[in-house]
Parts: sequence; C-alpha cells; structure tokens
Amino acid sequence: MKTFSIKILFFLLTAFLLFGCLTSEKQFDVKPTVVVSTTIPSIQIAATATTIPATSSPDPYFISANSPDNKYTIGLKLSEVPVKLIITDNNSKHETEIPLTYRHYNKIVGEGPMGFTWTTDNKILMFVLYREPFPQKMLEEFSVFVAVDVEKAKILTMNYSSTLRGIWYEDKSEMAVLEHGGLNDIYDFYFPGTNCYKSSFESDCENSFVSPNGNWELSQWEQDADVTLIGLSGNTWKFSYSKSTNDLSYLLSSVHCWTEDGKYVFFSPAHGYGTSKVYGLFRMDLTNGNVVSLIGNGYISDHYFYFSVSANAKKLIYITTDKRLIIKNLQDNTKKTIQISLNASEDILNFIWSPDETKVIFAKVKRNEEYDVISADYLMLDIETGKLITILKAEPNYLNVKEITNSEVLLGEKSFSLVDSTIIKPTKP
Repeated sequence: MKTFSIKILFFLLTAFLLFGCLTSEKQFDVKPTVVVSTTIPSIQIAATATTIPATSSPDPYFISANSPDNKYTIGLKLSEVPVKLIITDNNSKHETEIPLTYRHYNKIVGEGPMGFTWTTDNKILMFVLYREPFPQKMLEEFSVFVAVDVEKAKILTMNYSSTLRGIWYEDKSEMAVLEHGGLNDIYDFYFPGTNCYKSSFESDCENSFVSPNGNWELSQWEQDADVTLIGLSGNTWKFSYSKSTNDLSYLLSSVHCWTEDGKYVFFSPAHGYGTSKVYGLFRMDLTNGNVVSLIGNGYISDHYFYFSVSANAKKLIYITTDKRLIIKNLQDNTKKTIQISLNASEDILNFIWSPDETKVIFAKVKRNEEYDVISADYLMLDIETGKLITILKAEPNYLNVKEITNSEVLLGEKSFSLVDSTIIKPTKP
C-alpha cells in the first residue's frame, strides 16, 4: 500500500511538470536572438555559425547627389578615364553624360556629395578634384576646379592648380572662393556671372583648358614647345611654336577661348597660365589640326598684346603697345583701328562682351611701383562704330563686371546703359 501510494504520487508530480512545460511553450514563442555588430559589417544570428553579409558599400569612386531644388541628379564617375559627369533631369528623366578630363582624379575636395557647391539659383555646379596618393613631384594639374552649367549640360571652365584644397560660395559676393592647402591667405576666385576664374597670382580671368563640350583638352609641359590638343574621342593634334618663331619655344601656352560649336580653340604662348599679356594669338581648327596666326609674326617677338575673341569667334579685338586698339572681323579679315591712351603704368583688364557681341566693357587700370591697382577707368567699346566711351573714371577700387546683357551692364553697385553709358539704377544693398 505504501509502495503503491508513492508510485501514484510520483506519477502525479511528473504529469504536473509535463503540463507546466507545455503551457509555457504556448505562452512564449521563443525565437533566435539577432545581434547587430557595431564593428563588423554583417548580421550575426546567435547560437549558429551562419553569417549573412550586409548590403555592399557604395562605390567610393562614384559620387551622387541632388541639386538643392531637386531638379537634377548629379553623378560623378572617378573610376575611369575620362572622368565623367552625369546630369539627369528628374522631371524628364533625360540623362546627359559629359567627359571632363583624361587626367586621373580619384578624390573630390569635401568628400562625397558635400564636395558639390551650387550657385544660389541652383544652375551652376562647382567642385574641385584631386588625386591620391600625393605625387612626389608637384604638378600643375594635381588638382582642378570645375564649373558646369547644369541646365545646358555644358562645361563653363576647368582650371588646373597644384594646391587647391577648399571651396565655398559667398552668396552676397556671388563668387566661389578656392583655398590653397597649407598656404595662408592665398585664394583663387570664380565669378559665375561672367564665368571668370582668377588665381591669386593673376589679375585677369584665366580660361578653361577643357572645351565646353568636354571633347578636347589642351596639354603642354614646361620646356616643351609642342602644344597638344587631346581629343577624348581619340584624335590628337600637335603644334610647335618653333615652326612659327624660335622666340616662343620656351613659353607655356594659355588657352584664350573655345568656340561654342567646338570647332576652334584660341591659344597663346605666355610666361604663365592665364595672363592676358601674351606673345601673339593662334587659332586651331579642331576638325583637322590646322593652325593660323591671327596676329602677325612681326609683332610676336617684340610686343605684348591685350586681346579678346567673341564667343562665336567672328570678332577679335586687341591692343598693341603702340597704343592702337584694333577690331578685326575674323570672317572677312576687315579691320578698324582706334588710337587709345595707354602709358607705361597702365594695364588693360577683363574684356567682357555683351551677348549680342556689339559692345565690349574693359578696365584701364593704373598701378603703383608695387604693381597694386590704385585706380581704374571703365570703358565701353562699340564694335560696329568703333566709338569708345568712358563709363567710370578714376574709380579708386577695381570692380568686377557682375552681369552684362545687350542693354545694360552691372558694374560694382551700379547698372549702366550700353546705349548711352548713363546710370540706370544703383543695385540693392
């Protein structure tokens, strides 16, 4: 009887425990614990040896971002040559791919999308590219500033430098400021309104070494008399100054302008990049590599020139040291000559054409012994009549042309009529 009772008690206790376990499994659905590691980019499931890889990281050589108004998506490909910029219209979904340069760049100043800088109207995109690792020899093209008109999908300018390391845009001044790394108080400036790039060492606008359509790039190394035009589509043209005159064999080249249709490039031999004081002017036909000297060889070895070519390459103006301002029609080779007052302490800066190319604004500046600008006269030249009018005289500060239309020019804080040079209105503070 005692043994029987113990068996019954043992049976009831076992049943009770078994019932409790079954009840617990119904109340709590036990699942594997997921642990997300903060140091290893993968998902680990506890109590197993299986590892599921996380999503692969983005391509570090492809940078993508939207414009501030979300109208465009920008993609920058640094993983191949040529470097390419992809512009996508988010409304039409139309995509345009622009080759930028055959030179190798793998970094953007500012890192990633933060490296893109925009004008306040969101129409012009600006950025600086460079390469790593740092080369043992300092090269002129180690970094490059790029400005692109996103609406027109067109390169505005590309300017090479060896030390650019920062970029920001000042809304009030309407200019981009470019910082030289490790060099105190040395900056370059870019003015989108007039597509003018100025280095710290030059007072004039420098010009792009890449054509607006991205199809051509001019290249020349120190002590090399050959000018090489590299076509990103495959063609390459070379020109040697020694074929023209031996006096130019040691000089570097400065691109003056590219035509909108991509047919011509105008370039000059000069003491450095980006100066308007140059020896002569040459034009290359990019369809066949033929080169024409536009300013006679008789002037090249003895004279400096100030000059400017219109955007459609139909007109040329230049000023010689014997104080002649010459307007040349490049289509029929006709000329107009105007005498201009220009002494040894004066320079000519910044020829700016009206969009219809009938007017040109430029500054005649006076310098002191330290070569600082102490005053400036601003003149307007009527290309059709040859009439020269002074807009501002003895202005104590050197001013930038902020904007120009067919009817008026915004100079400093005032807007002037291109019809009679009168002040139209002061700009808003």
